[in-house]
Amino acid sequence: MRKIHQVLPDLVYGDAISNYAIEMKGYLRGHGYASDIFASRCYDARVTHEARIFKPDLIEENDAILYHHSIGSEITPFVIEHTGPKCLIYHNITPARFFEPYRPDFAKKLAEGRSNLGEMAARFAVCAGDSAYNASELKEWGFVNPFVLPIPVSPNKWSGSPDSGLMNRLGDGKTNILFVGRIVPSKCLHDLVAAFSEYLSMDLDARLIIVGEYLPDDPYYSHLVHTIQRHGLTDQVTLAGKVSDGELEACYRSADLFWSMSEHEGFCVPVIEAMWFDVPVLAYRSSAIPETLGESGIMFTEKGDLASVAALARLLVRDEELRQVVLRAQTKRRSDFLPAAVWPRLDDLIQRMEEEFASR
Repeated sequence: MRKIHQVLPDLVYGDAISNYAIEMKGYLRGHGYASDIFASRCYDARVTHEARIFKPDLIEENDAILYHHSIGSEITPFVIEHTGPKCLIYHNITPARFFEPYRPDFAKKLAEGRSNLGEMAARFAVCAGDSAYNASELKEWGFVNPFVLPIPVSPNKWSGSPDSGLMNRLGDGKTNILFVGRIVPSKCLHDLVAAFSEYLSMDLDARLIIVGEYLPDDPYYSHLVHTIQRHGLTDQVTLAGKVSDGELEACYRSADLFWSMSEHEGFCVPVIEAMWFDVPVLAYRSSAIPETLGESGIMFTEKGDLASVAALARLLVRDEELRQVVLRAQTKRRSDFLPAAVWPRLDDLIQRMEEEFASR
């Protein structure tokens, strides 16, 4: 195989799957392959140079392709029919039930993407999940022998130049509690706001910073804003939206705690990023979170008593001995996701693609 291209529905600035594809392209090109990213859409000028707009005639029948699957897409039929070497990389698909009350049309796209797995199982002899959690779901749909190919997370992406203005604003002595991720129902940010309201009874001088893309006309975003207002937290909760790398670095450097109430994660890159900034992680035990955290961070299993969850958050913020125990475990865990640990698995995956294609 001389050409290994990647195909995905959308390339988005700051998106974990998009970053993964960009890093993978660099690795493939560095190892002698002709490699491009083909996407149906590129949403931001900061990444348009990284991809080509997908057209079926741009990929030759014997080109190898890596297809990143995370939603129903108009390009799925093409990759299913592609006769050259190919591999499905599965990033999981948020269950449609989370979106049905807010965006039923989008929920249908999610359901479509999940139903596509049944047809793809018979057409992709080589496949991988970016977590064992995702690989196990592939098995349930009939895929054979899925690899696990994690998302590499390296501190080298950070410039060391955090946004100085934001650093100054966040360095005012208040406790900074951080969450990074899209504002979508599955992240359960309404639960995080409610739990943070309980936290404030133990630490009046605290703020919650939620970093992640949102659509102003999204009903779930409106629900979240209403939740913040209902709890009287307009001045204590910041919805930062999508930020630059420098602003995100400032948020991580200033954070006292990374706190997630998410109920669906296929991998969750931000918890690994938090580890690189020595920010203790507190997370709801769901989906791939236990696997990604490993023996690090602290997880809770119930949301019924938010006061107790908030007390645990406060303990992680103020108890220096506990913080150090957690941070030592996170220091050990984060190295498992360095590129040097991940890319040899990609080499193995490529070898399997070659062997499978040669055996036809």
